[in-house]
Amino acid sequence: MKKNKSFLSILGFNIRIERHRKGYSQEDLADHSGLHRTYIGVVERGEKNISIFNCLKIANALNISLHDLIRSSEEHYFQNHEGLEQLKHAKNNCELNCDM
Repeated sequence: MKKNKSFLSILGFNIRIERHRKGYSQEDLADHSGLHRTYIGVVERGEKNISIFNCLKIANALNISLHDLIRSSEEHYFQNHEGLEQLKHAKNNCELNCDM
């Protein structure tokens, strides 16, 4: 559970950074994404397990791709908790063993 919370905190922090880059308040982001302002705050603090659909709404409101938002959060998570090499190994292993 602690690892999930840690990833959610990183994701929330990355959302907050992008929101600040856009010059948006939490209320602005809520308006642009169609989500409630208090929900945005809970997500940014990593207190809520956000659905992929709501993550997509936020990414679209911030004019960034969902892929970039998740990727940057994933990279920070692995750098801080399990090592970037494990992430690279997992991706390489999938490329070698997964039917694409």
